[in-house]
Amino acid sequence: MRNCCLILFVVMILSGCWDIKEVEQQLYIHALSVDYKDGKYLLYGQVIDFNSLAKQEGAASRQPQTIATVKGTGETINDAAFDLYTTAQQRYSWEHITAIVYTQNLLKSGKIVHVNDFLKRYYQIRNILWTFGTNDPVEEVFSAKPILNITVLYSQLSNPDDIYKQSSSIKPIQLFELDRKLSEPAFTTHIPYLSVAEKTWKENRKEHSVVYINGSGFLNGKKYLGFLSRDELLGDRWMTKKVNRTKLSIKEDNKTIVVGPTINIKSKITPVILNNKVKFTIDVKADFKTTEILKQKTHKELKKLAENEIRKQIEETYKKGLKKQIDIYELSDVLYKQKNKEWKKIAQNGVIPLDPDTINKINVNVTVLNTEQLKNK
Repeated sequence: MRNCCLILFVVMILSGCWDIKEVEQQLYIHALSVDYKDGKYLLYGQVIDFNSLAKQEGAASRQPQTIATVKGTGETINDAAFDLYTTAQQRYSWEHITAIVYTQNLLKSGKIVHVNDFLKRYYQIRNILWTFGTNDPVEEVFSAKPILNITVLYSQLSNPDDIYKQSSSIKPIQLFELDRKLSEPAFTTHIPYLSVAEKTWKENRKEHSVVYINGSGFLNGKKYLGFLSRDELLGDRWMTKKVNRTKLSIKEDNKTIVVGPTINIKSKITPVILNNKVKFTIDVKADFKTTEILKQKTHKELKKLAENEIRKQIEETYKKGLKKQIDIYELSDVLYKQKNKEWKKIAQNGVIPLDPDTINKINVNVTVLNTEQLKNK
């Protein structure tokens, strides 16, 4: 009798989860995008089929995936979110969102702080979302799928850090880090921009659109400063912490003569006072692997050429930012933390005035490494 009661009790416990939903009974929002036009918020959701993703686990071949995009509009973000429910065919799940994409209109409007406040207050959204900007139509960004039926869970939209580790160019940023930087008075915040590449990939001889990071937008607080392309930001990678591996091409007479990955990059910015003016000294160290040599050079020559190229890229990116009043290397923040009294004297709205001579000196020290079976003579 006692055993029967115990069995009955266990059965009752196991059958007690009456409100559990099966995978196919919900719609899963994978990414969000927020736009702002004519005084209204436009909230976009990228909806994926988790049921088909589950079927791919352990399968020999990848199955085609379906991606849907839904849009809601409202005077507040909550209004826009509830507008999404109007045409929903099943219950939405907000717990699996991996990315948030801000349109350029939203960034220019200064509403990003309000958007992030909403995201932090909603309990189903985590603060580790990857954050992006875009100037492309959101529907195109959300409709682009990875090639070879790779799951969208491993695309640049939801997993940019994996690609960054192999080729470090523009560092991805997560929501908690973005919030911290927006709240810092002297910080210039970088937001990677997504774009759609339509002619890079072909699948079965048909063009296949994919998303990629094509540059960065910049904010000081909630003020939008502008956009710089990937090519304009070549110098920024030498100044970014935790750069894993990035390509360095050395040219002579406008022709590439040496190419290879650069690793172990370390940078330091030091504020100095010269003639009652604040200047900055930049120190960069890196190891350069010469994996492709098109014109023979001595070890000493390669070292000098690599150092000159890195210094040149740092200078050119600084000048590109200066044209748009973007503190690209966050010099204001360096002064704020290291020499706060001087920062208070000259800062205007959290940012110190910059000019072409603000960077006093750039010291670059490159170690040229032997690579593979060949050694530099």
